[in-house]
Amino acid sequence: MKLERLTADETHARAAELIEIYGLAFNEPPWNEDGPGIAAFARRLTTDLRRPGFVAVLASSNGIPAGFGTAWPTPRPFPTGRAYDRVRAALGDQVETRLAGTLEVDELAVAPHARRQGLAGRILQLLCADADDSWLLTSPKALDAIRLYEAHGWQRLTGPADVVVFARPPRARDLGTTVTYLEMNDPDDLRPGRAVPALSLHRVDGTLPLLHAALARIGGAYGWGSATRSAQGWRELTLAHPLRQFWLISLGSTTAGVAVMEPQPDGDVEIVTFGLLPEYIGRGLGGPALTLTVRQAWASEAVEADAVHRVWLHTRSRDHPNALRNYRRRGLRVYRTEVQL
Repeated sequence: MKLERLTADETHARAAELIEIYGLAFNEPPWNEDGPGIAAFARRLTTDLRRPGFVAVLASSNGIPAGFGTAWPTPRPFPTGRAYDRVRAALGDQVETRLAGTLEVDELAVAPHARRQGLAGRILQLLCADADDSWLLTSPKALDAIRLYEAHGWQRLTGPADVVVFARPPRARDLGTTVTYLEMNDPDDLRPGRAVPALSLHRVDGTLPLLHAALARIGGAYGWGSATRSAQGWRELTLAHPLRQFWLISLGSTTAGVAVMEPQPDGDVEIVTFGLLPEYIGRGLGGPALTLTVRQAWASEAVEADAVHRVWLHTRSRDHPNALRNYRRRGLRVYRTEVQL
């Protein structure tokens, strides 16, 4: 999948691709856009291209348009018209302090053939890459969209209303990245998540392309090195870490995530990587999957010890916002934090 960040002029030259995606993405509930609705979008796009700071992201696969996003800085004072009046009605004067002057994500669309691949999250990340703060709105009926924004750490600003407004917290890198280290010193300290009988772990070879593809989708939004590692890099890694274990988290017969762990001297086991594919986030699987992963870590063969004595991991503030909460809920305890500038 190819993602391109476009200026207004570049977007104008490829407007037909955005219009095509819009028609495919919004012709079903809750949007139900038809010919006139698509034509109205085309007219809006022509106007939006003239907005100061306009930016777009266009995704394509083998030359076939797959998704897009558009955004621009919201003017000060907060505008009127369009959906702005409904946002002000829901938030009041907060629109001036929280939204005006920040990046406004106007459209985010993925064609049906490109869904369930984490593409919307990748478009959203690239679209907002240079913004300190961002916001967007959607319909309360757009449940998939709401789950997407929540899964990527966006904060819902509105309660029950005819419009749902989200804001993205400031970028972690602006304040430094906080690294939190957690540990568990007794297997009885594990607080299991709910049982999901169809969820299981399957050990695979570290050079398996399916593993690499899954990690690229899981970690791409969070800047994981494993998301961009080359095939040669994977071969070198597996040779340098012969004890490292690679596990696919499976829901039935489908891959839902990845867990990587490595036994270390003195009976330690590090959970090096843990994550779910984007389409499985928000479905209540994080706790159960982590439970399986921690149990497997305790069941590993100890190195330079009679048994495993400690399971540990670390997480960064740029990781999924629910990660630290999940680790704590399963019984892992924080033993060190540090800030990397």
